[in-house]
Amino acid sequence: MTRMVQDGQLPKLKDRLLIEKINMLLEENYTNSDYNLHNIYEAIEVSRTTQHRLIKKFYGITTTQYINDFRLEKARRIISTKAVKMKDLAKMVG
Repeated sequence: MTRMVQDGQLPKLKDRLLIEKINMLLEENYTNSDYNLHNIYEAIEVSRTTQHRLIKKFYGITTTQYINDFRLEKARRIISTKAVKMKDLAKMVG
């Protein structure tokens, strides 16, 4: 994912750390199709609104789109390295 920098300012350290934690959580749980926004904001202990604003500020997209893009990127990487049936790929990326 491409980071969006608004007004030439780098994100605050606190925001970058939360983004890193979100990415770590997605990396650990993207194969779980039941893993969703609620799980993330519970784990990072911020409100849904705060999480949404952070993702929107950092990447310029919604949290739902970010999670979908994350999973699609994982799928793209898998199919670029080996032949996989679509139903198996769907299970691999949640």
